[in-house]
Amino acid sequence: MTPRTDYVDIDLRASTVAAGGADTVAVARRHGENTITVTGTVPVGGSTTKEWVTVWEPTGYAAAVFRDALTAHGVRVSGPTRTGIAAPKGARRLAAHDSMPLKDLLVPFMKLSNNMHAESLTKAMGHKATGRPGSWGDGIAAVGGYLKSVGVDPGKLRQVDGSGLSRKDNAPADQYIQLLRAAKDEPWFADWYASLPVGCGPGKAVGGTLRSRMCGTPAAGNVRAKTGTLTGASALSGYVRDKDGRELVFSVILNNHLAPSVKALEDAIVVTLASSTRDRAVPVMPRATRAVTERGGDVECSWRKPARC
Repeated sequence: MTPRTDYVDIDLRASTVAAGGADTVAVARRHGENTITVTGTVPVGGSTTKEWVTVWEPTGYAAAVFRDALTAHGVRVSGPTRTGIAAPKGARRLAAHDSMPLKDLLVPFMKLSNNMHAESLTKAMGHKATGRPGSWGDGIAAVGGYLKSVGVDPGKLRQVDGSGLSRKDNAPADQYIQLLRAAKDEPWFADWYASLPVGCGPGKAVGGTLRSRMCGTPAAGNVRAKTGTLTGASALSGYVRDKDGRELVFSVILNNHLAPSVKALEDAIVVTLASSTRDRAVPVMPRATRAVTERGGDVECSWRKPARC
């Protein structure tokens, strides 16, 4: 683990097999727990595997890592680690650290679809707008005020959190189109546009959640768009240039689907736009999708992070 910490436990069930054997390593954390299970096999001389895994109660994780760092630098820490406790009166600040500028934070936030960043930024907007401690209510009100100012109809959507993971969030595609068009006139557009995942872009820092999609098509290296996935719901919204060089704005939102994934359909729509001209549409058929073979029980796919999501 990086950094090393006792806050997370590793349950190592994987084994080493002979050179040339199967590399089937899988890393998973059950929802509500901080035990990360590693299963599968690793062949002798095989390549390494690196996996990003969320933790349960990240505030406690941050506090535990900070405590370990203090101890490693010779600072004696007394008492247990607790969360939600205000600094004692008369406490003196010893050091301060500013986070990266928002234009830089946008890259890991958008490229990797970091839900915690979304929630934190929403509350930060609420604090900025009201001066009160950050909250979802104030943050969503601040977001709503901006949306209304750029022509998005607040009566046509509902937002209850910052990440969009709530089943109570509802927004039609035409309102996303209005927002994407309005964003082009904003002074921050260039930084925000650069943060969008790029179709078939190299690695997580460029391609992000689109790094393995639409490769070998006119949309590769062309489309910039934000993904969204829940069990039975999927979305892709952003910008793509057609054969004439026109920049098109699109939003695809698919709800209540039974197939394990509808990403192939989203990709086909975007590739169709990228392959067409003003005068001639070039329809592209989606790759075949797998039939429903696993319902996934009652566990949200965004918590499990399987490939089929």
